[in-house]
Parts: sequence; structure tokens; C-alpha cells
Amino acid sequence: AVVAVLAAVAVRWRLLQSLLPVVAAFVVAALVLLAADAALLEGPLRTMLPPLAVLLPGALLVTGMSELAAGAMVAGASRLTFGTVQLLLFALGVLGAAKVVGSGPGALVNTRVAELGPWAPWLGVVLVGIGVYYNVSAPRGALPWMWLVLLVTFAAQLSGQVVYGAPGGGLLGGVVAALAATVVQRLPGGPPSLVVFLPAFWLLVPGSLGLLGTTQLAVSTGDGVASALSAVLVVVSIALGVLVGSALGRSIEHRLDLRAAGSRV
Repeated sequence: AVVAVLAAVAVRWRLLQSLLPVVAAFVVAALVLLAADAALLEGPLRTMLPPLAVLLPGALLVTGMSELAAGAMVAGASRLTFGTVQLLLFALGVLGAAKVVGSGPGALVNTRVAELGPWAPWLGVVLVGIGVYYNVSAPRGALPWMWLVLLVTFAAQLSGQVVYGAPGGGLLGGVVAALAATVVQRLPGGPPSLVVFLPAFWLLVPGSLGLLGTTQLAVSTGDGVASALSAVLVVVSIALGVLVGSALGRSIEHRLDLRAAGSRV
């Protein structure tokens, strides 16, 4: 709610718009760290990620890498640079809040708390679909299709992670997301591919990994270097997966169009 209010105010207040990553990260981190100091929650660093997720530049980083791979050097380099600066601003806000609240480096250790059970991530995917549907004002009737693409993408990501780790999950998830969006568009009543692809893409993008790694590097806690390298590998794998899936989707669409044209003749 705090991040949503800040984002709404930033639309009309240009100064806040420029400083939104720092201000949002500072406010959210301060609230979370105060709650952690009061023993109300564990894993404060990961607790900060959900409120900030809508602002994190994971999509920028992956899109920039995809553009570089496709030969669009200026656009790709610009997006990567801007996304990296955004991550640094978020990390600055988190570190500033830790300093003001008086939390030590131990509060910013990457502690994973998984108490709900194995069903929780699947429920989370369903809730992500609902949130994106209302947040972007998607076309009426698009939510079931968004759920379908989100769930198959998440299943592919989990399968890839089991076999090859996070980069493998990103690669397979990217392929399935792009390909499934193309298939859905061709089905009767299916919305445009971009409508169902974007939620799945946002599900994959590693903005949270980048923030974790950047913050841990800044405070020298634990596996900051490993988290940063993991984020880079996941960015590359997702970009490659999206490129492969898009190419397969275009090939399928071309063949279907040729078949439809032949049947009309």
C-alpha cells in the first residue's frame, strides 16, 4: 500500500518520480527492519522484496540483454545501464534505512523462511495473475488465459531448476512463456500474445535476485557475489529462452498462415 501511494504521488511530482526507487526502498526497508527488531518477522531482506517487486528493474535487464543478443546494441546497452543504476538506487535506500534504524549487517542476510508448505508458490502464481490483471487493466476475459500461461511457465521454470538450477529454470521458463503466448493467441477467444506473455515474463525476471546481490555486496554479508553472479546468469538464460521461444512461435505462426492460405486457395 505504501509503495502504491508513493507511485501514485510520483506521477504528479517529478522530483519524487526521480527519487522513487530510493524513497520507496527506504520507507519499506525501515518499516520491515523495525518489525524485525520487534521480533514480528524473520528474514527481513526477503520480506522487503514483495512490496518493491513492482518497481524492480528485472524486466529492463532481461529486455536489454535480449536486445543486445538481437543486435540492437544502443537500446540494449541503454536498458542494461538504466536497470543497473535503478538496482543501485534501491540498494542505497535499503542501506540508508538500515543505518537510520540501527540494524546491523545480520539483518540483511538472505534468510529464506518457508513455513506455508509446497502449495504456497502455486497459490502465489494465481495471486500474481489477479494482481497483474487489475494493475494493467487487462482485457475482460483475459484472466483465465493469463493464469494458463503463468502456470505452465512456472511449471517449466521449476522443472528447469530441478535439472539445471536457476539458469536452467530461466531458460526453459522463457522458452515456454514466449511459445505459450503465441499458441494462446491462435486459439479461439485467445487474447493477444503480449497480454498473456508479460505476466509470465514478470514472473521470471530476476530483479529481486539483483537487489539481494547488490545489497549483500554493499554490506559484505554472506553470498553477495554468488547472488550477483546468479542474477547475471539468470538474466542471460531468460533472455536466451525468450529469443528461442519467440523464434519458435514465429515459425509456428508462419506455417499456420501458409496452411490457412493454401486451404483458401
